[in-house]
Amino acid sequence: MLSLYGSLRNVLVGFVVGMASQVPGLSGGVMAIVFGVYERLVEDLADIYRRIRPEFLFFLTLGIGIAAGMWLPAKGIELLMESHYVFSMFLFIGLIAGQIPDVTREIRCGGSPVGAGGVLCLAVGFAMTFSMMFFQLPQISGIDGGALGMILMFVAGVVLAVSKLAPGISGSTVLLAFGLFGIYNSAIANLEFGLLVPLGLGLLLGVVVFAKVMRSLLRDHRTATYCAILGLTLGSVFAIIPDVHSAEELLVGVPATLVGIVCSLSVSYITRRTGKCSQG
Repeated sequence: MLSLYGSLRNVLVGFVVGMASQVPGLSGGVMAIVFGVYERLVEDLADIYRRIRPEFLFFLTLGIGIAAGMWLPAKGIELLMESHYVFSMFLFIGLIAGQIPDVTREIRCGGSPVGAGGVLCLAVGFAMTFSMMFFQLPQISGIDGGALGMILMFVAGVVLAVSKLAPGISGSTVLLAFGLFGIYNSAIANLEFGLLVPLGLGLLLGVVVFAKVMRSLLRDHRTATYCAILGLTLGSVFAIIPDVHSAEELLVGVPATLVGIVCSLSVSYITRRTGKCSQG
């Protein structure tokens, strides 16, 4: 049974993890490693049917914190994207680019050579998100709780579940590349429960189905897995480049990118201070 202090700490840790999860380019999984809850969470989720009762309070307190942490920045991000779209997209590009050292560090921590398989995984991951650049997907928003919105949010939930289980990958970044971040962030910012319910169901299914898969991949194919994550990250940088129609927009975009890189590298520095690699 958790003490009051332990419960409050889990809520605060969850809050930080949730905030990192909501911002493209930052990884909630990395924050979970920093605060020492990642390994416990993955082990619990991989054997959830047996461990849900003894770990219920841990799940509850961490979940409350994550939900609150995701909601807090969502409204600000929504307003920023609506009023300063070019600035926000270049800011996200900087945040994503600054995440690359964390992912490459995880590859080095694996201790195995990258090899041809790792290069192939990196190329496949890169192609998946880079190809979105040619589809010019807009950020979907303004969809209500109808069938289409519910399906999109369910898919977003599955993507987020996988990202939580693989530290180093930002679920918001993937959603941004595939045009789903707008509807996802708006639903959280405005507490649209008609969309939040399928999001939660997607999260639940993603966790149940992929927890054991991700644990196995990170344990047995760590280097190849993180090469794929690095490819997804690199491709995302190109996938979300907005159309620039004037020199003024470019002058806004360059400093926004630099700000994003500095912020992301600052988080990366704090992460490195822990002196740990994540464990699968």
